[in-house]
Amino acid sequence: MAGSYEPDHQAHIPSLEEVTGAYTDILAHNSRHTGLGAMIHVTIDPNFATEGDMSAEMQDLVHEGTFMRIGIRMVRDGGRITPVLENTQLYVDFLSQQNPEEVRSTDENLYLMGDVINSLRQTVRAGFSGRGDSEASDEEIGGTHRERAEEALRSFLALDEEYRRLGIDRPESYQRYIEAGEQTLSQPITKETAPAMKAVTRARSYFADYTALEEYVTYWGRDLLQEYMVIGAPAFLEGSKGVYADVGYDKLTAEVQQILDLIGLERTTQYGIETAQAMLRGIETTLREMTDDPTIWFASDEYRKFLEELASRLRAVAG
Repeated sequence: MAGSYEPDHQAHIPSLEEVTGAYTDILAHNSRHTGLGAMIHVTIDPNFATEGDMSAEMQDLVHEGTFMRIGIRMVRDGGRITPVLENTQLYVDFLSQQNPEEVRSTDENLYLMGDVINSLRQTVRAGFSGRGDSEASDEEIGGTHRERAEEALRSFLALDEEYRRLGIDRPESYQRYIEAGEQTLSQPITKETAPAMKAVTRARSYFADYTALEEYVTYWGRDLLQEYMVIGAPAFLEGSKGVYADVGYDKLTAEVQQILDLIGLERTTQYGIETAQAMLRGIETTLREMTDDPTIWFASDEYRKFLEELASRLRAVAG
């Protein structure tokens, strides 16, 4: 992913306008060949090809020269074409030449930058949990899952400084959609509301991806990323208290046992205590809510007793 840095590539770093235009073509292709877009095209034209003509149009679509000059390679991922960061230094060089105001002047300028972050997140997920969403093979992307995951984490650390300089680690142009677009999500999907809904969805996804990578780096630094992928962050365990009345006995029992297992190992003891405390807070809050307002929960006395027993097990180790 980081690749070898080749100074000759700096001779002509493409402009932001050139990169944005090239990636707009990629997104248009993805819209036509996947999901609802492909269904619409097939309905209109039964001879529309989603796979057979892919290789013939690939060279024009991926704008290989444009993307390779900024360290990005486009790969087939199912019916989509997605970006893979292949040379981190070239991409950093490209970002370093950009003006923050220009980058944030249009949402289209942010699409590739956001999708690079998503690609890094998927790579880490695949390497540490096997749950990445990408259908691209190791051969297409290069390296084993774990090797690529650790390289993706190092790449994110290298990109983070430039993303912050550009103001797109928490992009302001996305934030306006999140703040102003919530009401749109509750409305029927129409030609008029669809763009705003899409923008809100993309904004939420970007925030989730960036925040997740920050968490991944934190737990990677603690040598706990593998466990984090299984158990989750303490804040998540505490914040997800509302699901406990709906999850199955077996699922919640297994989660508590996983936490207890962490406490039994020297390397993961502290993380186990943190997650035990968070899980305990979540269960205790749920029990209080069940008492204060029984209409919120429809759990049986048996389930309440079950939660109390789990809480007792967690108190014994939470400190």
